[in-house]
Amino acid sequence: MRALTIFALTCAILGSAQAEQPKGRTWGELSQEVQLDWTLRLVLPDATVIQGQRASFTPDALTLQVLKTSNAAQHPKGQVTIPREQVKTLGIRKSGIKFRTIGALAPVAAGTAAAGMIASDKHLESAVAGAVVFLSVAVAGGTAGFFIGRAADRSFHTVTVKP
Repeated sequence: MRALTIFALTCAILGSAQAEQPKGRTWGELSQEVQLDWTLRLVLPDATVIQGQRASFTPDALTLQVLKTSNAAQHPKGQVTIPREQVKTLGIRKSGIKFRTIGALAPVAAGTAAAGMIASDKHLESAVAGAVVFLSVAVAGGTAGFFIGRAADRSFHTVTVKP
């Protein structure tokens, strides 16, 4: 029961870390901050959503290698240049594995603690029960934690472009 509570609290903390307010950045800050392997998503004035990588910022435009588009007829995949005036907000996804690692390892630690408490009794049955609890919590919790962490790692952070 404690392991489940710890896992639920960990998930809640990870979820609240993702619920952040949009940050404001100037065009110059974005050009220095955004790396080539980050994924950018933006909505164009005609309501087309494009997503891509290899962004480069020039003083008057954003050049992006489009990988996904909601309107392939008007905005096909490939290299596009978007005027600076059309970029109001950006969704930024950094490449990383931080939350996947935390999500996968936290249940293993919780399972170890729970199994240790159960197996602290001197009877053979409690040792077997401790092993079963450890394996159950570590495998099921680790798998669920990995996928929850992967969703957190893949989330976009909204950045507002300041004038």
